Formats: sequence, C-alpha cells, structure tokens
Amino acid sequence: MQLADVQQVVMTLAAAVGAYAALSGVNAWRKQLTGKTEYEVGVAVLRALYKIREAVKHVRRPYMRLGEVVAAVGAATGTPLDVTDIDDFDEFMETGRSVAYESRWRGVSEALQDLDVARLEAEVIWGGEASSLLSELRSLVNELRLSLNDYLEDREDPEIMEYTSEQRAQLKAIVIGRGDAGDEFNNRVEALVARIEQFVRPLLGHKRRRLEKRSKATRQG
Repeated sequence: MQLADVQQVVMTLAAAVGAYAALSGVNAWRKQLTGKTEYEVGVAVLRALYKIREAVKHVRRPYMRLGEVVAAVGAATGTPLDVTDIDDFDEFMETGRSVAYESRWRGVSEALQDLDVARLEAEVIWGGEASSLLSELRSLVNELRLSLNDYLEDREDPEIMEYTSEQRAQLKAIVIGRGDAGDEFNNRVEALVARIEQFVRPLLGHKRRRLEKRSKATRQG
C-alpha cells in the first residue's frame, strides 16, 4: 500500500472516530437532557398536586367569617368596605357568600393551570397513565365546582332548585369540609393524591440518583 493510501485510510479512520465521538457526545447530552426533563416534570407534577390539594381544602373550609366576606365583596366591587357600613349582617353574609367563594376559588383556578401544563408534560414523558391520573384529579375538582354552584344557587333560591333534603345533604358534604375521617370527598382527594405520589416519586428518585451519578462522574472526569 502506498503512502498516500495509508494516509487516506488514517484520515478516514480519524474521521470515523471523530464522528463516533461526536455522536456519542450528542447522545449522552440527549440522555442527560431527558433525565433533567423527567426530573423537572416530576417536581412540577408534585408541586401542582399539592397546590391543588391545599386550594381545594381552602375552598371547603367550613367557616366563613365576616371579615372574609367583607374583603371579598370590597375587592369585587373595587370599593373597600368596613364592618360599620353593614346594616344587616345576616343578609350581607348570605348575599356575599358567593363572592367570597369565588375569591376562594381563584387559588384552585391558578393551581389547575399548573396542573394542566404538568399533565401535558407528564404525558409526553411517561405516557397515558400519568395523564390519566392527573385527569382524574381534575375531574374531582370539576365535581367540586359544579357542586359549589348548585349549593350556592340552592341557598339563594331553594324553590328553583327543588332539591330533596338528601340531595342538599350530598351537596353540602362535597362543598363543606368536615375535617375528620368521615369526610368522603376529602378522602377521595387524598386517595388520588397518594396514587399520583406512588406513580411519580419512584421515577423522581430514580432520575435524581442518575443525575447525581452523572454529576459525580463529570466532576471526577
């Protein structure tokens, strides 16, 4: 083999090795990026999950104090109110209740936005199971929203809604938290939260360990 041929072979091999090294580097970078993305999505899912849970608890708080209604009505009308401006406290509480609940619900709406983003990302990363679990949570929140609407409408005009005492009790059980083991709606929320945690946390821990190993190997290298 002539010298020129040898040089050509060497250049070809060098190019092949360089291309392989570059490709390996790109693949490693992609794997690292995927790992980070999975970890970040997992954190986002859990953050949205806990935000939803706390927002739902806030909406379902059994007590609504006068100060809360005053603040909500004042914010809604753009005119700050004072307790001394109220002539009939009972009537004010009844008419302002819906406004106060809307104020409470804003936290749920914000949490739902985070949940929807996390759900789409989770579906891309982990497939339909993660998306299905988060969709179940959204359905529970929607159930609370519809029940709250019916509950408030029934309080405003019971004759229009024409609910039985049993139906009213069912609505109240969903809308008003009891704070004990007999709170069925809260139990459903907590059970679903636990299922989502069981799905996400092992993946989160696995990706975190992989990232830590990669980071350690990079520092040592």
